[in-house]
Amino acid sequence: MGIYLNPGADLFLEARRSKIYVDKTAMLFELSAVLGTQQKYVCVSRPRRFGKSMAANMICAYYDHTVADEVFAGLAVTRGEAFPRGRGACDVLRLNMQEFLSETESMAEFLSLLKDSLLWDLLKEYPDYDYLRRDNLRRVMDTVYAQTQRPFVIVIDEWDCIFREYPHDTEAQRRYLDFLRDWLKDKAYIRSRSRFTARGASTMSYASCRRARASPTSYSCRVRGTRRSRRSSSSSNGTRARWPRSVGSRKRATRGRSRTTRGRSCSSASATIVGRGGTRRA
Repeated sequence: MGIYLNPGADLFLEARRSKIYVDKTAMLFELSAVLGTQQKYVCVSRPRRFGKSMAANMICAYYDHTVADEVFAGLAVTRGEAFPRGRGACDVLRLNMQEFLSETESMAEFLSLLKDSLLWDLLKEYPDYDYLRRDNLRRVMDTVYAQTQRPFVIVIDEWDCIFREYPHDTEAQRRYLDFLRDWLKDKAYIRSRSRFTARGASTMSYASCRRARASPTSYSCRVRGTRRSRRSSSSSNGTRARWPRSVGSRKRATRGRSRTTRGRSCSSASATIVGRGGTRRA
């Protein structure tokens, strides 16, 4: 059991032992139905305090091959003839992007810390394989999958914090999206990827960030067929706003940025990936 790799069931069991616990494991039937399909990229968007992190802990415990079946005894997911597919058959990576953002001061430092943290866990767990490059996250995961034949389930909490807390730095956003694309898109070692984000923040959509490459001074957000544009905060001499220096400065920088359309918040998750009905596949 590592920090990010196969984190175990401790957090899930903590929720189960709480005085108030609502069984949401029936959701695993729906998630397992898209496991290993082209619909395996899933985004969950809900307001804060709606249980997204608890759901992430549940998903991690379910697919983690180091967690025993008894952890789910008596829950809704056990009421069928058998567990939905994937139970205990995967390596799980659990990430909270806000943690990495809070500890770094630039996108280069953010990505370096993220990759180093994952490599540290992977190489500690699987030290004896013949790796082509031990400093390359994608190649290390390729090698681990080739040796174990256990695919990875990657659970990312606060995946859109870059856009929410630093919405005008399109270069940082481009580097972040390029990293995610190179790491996750069309990779055999990926069985499923779940993203959790708080609806209600003012965030840039994936497509909008792609459009921003051609027009770095503005970005757009689509909600119900409408389009809004907002100018970048770059100064008149072309200087780009700096990466926030502290958590407090990020909070001050993001204060008052939330925008609404017909009383609904404009966010990438609700507008681009997850519609009004709740969870949709990315």
